[in-house]
Amino acid sequence: MSSGNLYNSSNKGKAVLNLDLCAPMPVEAVPLMAVGSGEPAVRSSAEAMPAAATMAAAAAAAVIRPGGSQSQQLDKSLILLVKCVMQHCVRAMEAGNTEASNNALAALSSVSSLDGDPIQRLTSAFTEALARRALEPLLQGLPWAIKEQLRRPPPPAYADVARQWFHTLSPLLRAAGLAANHAIVKALEGEQDVHVVDLGGANPRQWVELLRLLAARPGGAPSSSLRLTIVSDHACFLSCATGLLTAEATRLHVPLALNPVRSHIDNFSAAVIAALGVQRGQAVVISSTLQLHRLIADTTIVSHRHAGRQHDETMTRADALLHVLRDLSPKLLVLTEQEADHNDGEGRGLWDRVDSAFDYYAVLFNDLEVSRVPRESLDRAVVERLLLREEIVDIIARDGAARRERHEKLLRWVPRMLAAGFQPALVGMDGFKETTRLADRLSDGDGQRPLYRVVKVKEKGCFFVHSCWTPMFSVSLWQPAPGDHE
Repeated sequence: MSSGNLYNSSNKGKAVLNLDLCAPMPVEAVPLMAVGSGEPAVRSSAEAMPAAATMAAAAAAAVIRPGGSQSQQLDKSLILLVKCVMQHCVRAMEAGNTEASNNALAALSSVSSLDGDPIQRLTSAFTEALARRALEPLLQGLPWAIKEQLRRPPPPAYADVARQWFHTLSPLLRAAGLAANHAIVKALEGEQDVHVVDLGGANPRQWVELLRLLAARPGGAPSSSLRLTIVSDHACFLSCATGLLTAEATRLHVPLALNPVRSHIDNFSAAVIAALGVQRGQAVVISSTLQLHRLIADTTIVSHRHAGRQHDETMTRADALLHVLRDLSPKLLVLTEQEADHNDGEGRGLWDRVDSAFDYYAVLFNDLEVSRVPRESLDRAVVERLLLREEIVDIIARDGAARRERHEKLLRWVPRMLAAGFQPALVGMDGFKETTRLADRLSDGDGQRPLYRVVKVKEKGCFFVHSCWTPMFSVSLWQPAPGDHE
C-alpha cells in the first residue's frame, strides 16, 4: 500500500520544563469511592439559569471544605450539583442566552480552585473549557493574532513532558505498562533479533522494566541485538531517556541499540516511518500509548493497488497509519488508549460530551489526590494544568479538525484494527500475577476493595486498567492477520 499524503505538518514547540526520569514512583494509595455517572434530573430552560445556578453554587460551596484531608472521597452529591450548573451553562450556550451562560460560569467559578480538592480543581478546568467555548462566537471581531492565541493548544512537547509526570504520579499507566511488558516478553520467546518501537507516550521506566524482564527470562536477553526506537518531539526527553536506558542496559549486560527519533505522531510522514529503522528479519514490537486517537480527527486519501488496478480511498489518518504499521509486519502491536467515549455520535450532543468527560477526569484528578501527591506540588500542577486541563479544554471547547483528543473505547478500536489487517494476539500472560500483585499493593489497606485492578480478557487479547470499578485505560494486543493487505 502506498502511504500517499498521509500526514500534514503541525506546529512544534520547545518545553521549558526539566524532566527528572529518576524520580521515585509512589506506590501507596488510600481508599477511593467509585464515581457515579448518573445524570442530574434537570430539564429547566436556559432562562431559569440564574436562580438554578445560584442555588446550586450555594449548595456546592456548603459541601466543599477547602484544604480538606487528602484522603477525601469524591462527593457524589457535589458532582451532581456541579453537573447541574454545567448542564444549564451548555443549554444556555446552545440557546444563545449569553446572560444565562455567564451566570452559570460565574457560579462555577465560585466553587473552583486551582489548589483545592479534586472536584474544585476539576471544576476549574471545566469552567475554563466552557468559557472558551462560550467565547468562540465573540472571536469574529477580534484581531487574527488574538483569536489564534486563544484557539491554539500548547505545543505537543509540553504535553509530552506533563504525560511523563502523569506516569510518575499516577499508578494507572504503570500497571498498564507492566502488563504490556509481560505480553511483549511472552511474544518474544526465543527471539534473538528484537526491535521495540515506541511511537510515543510511554514512560522510559516501562522500557527499563522491559530490559529487566528480558534479562531475567530463561534464555537471557537477546544475544544478537535488542534495538529500541523511541519517538518524541522533546529533545531533552530523548536525551534523558537515552541516558537512563543506556545505564540500565550496561548494568544488566544487555546489548541495547537506541534509536531516538525526533517527531510527534501529529507530524508522522513517510520519512518518519523510514526513520523507525524497521528491517526484515527482526522480531518487531510496536507500542502506541495514548497516541493514535489524535489522528481520528483528520482524513486523508490513500492509494491502493490491487489486481493491477489502482483506486483511492478516503480514511482517517489513524486508519492510514495502522495500514502502514501492518505493512511493517510486527510480531506484536500494543495499543493503549483511554477507555472513554468523548465524541459526538448518534443522539449525542455537547452535554453528553461534557457529562462523560467530567466523570472520567474526576477519577484521574482524584487518583492524584489519593496517591498522596501534595496539593501544592509543582509536579501535580504540571500534570493537571498542562495535560489533563488541556485535554478537557480540547474535548469541550474545540470542534472539527481542531479537536485532537478523540477518545474511543476499545469496542470502537476493534473494527478499526480489523479493517487495517490486524487480528487479536492471544498472547499468554505468564507474568500477569506480578501485575495483579502491583495492583494489590496500590489498593486500600484492608484489601476488601481494590483501588486499582487489571482485568484480563484472554480470549480477546486485551485487558483493562480500573480505578476502583471504573475502567480507565484499555491495552489491546494485535498481530497481522494472514492474507493480502496491500
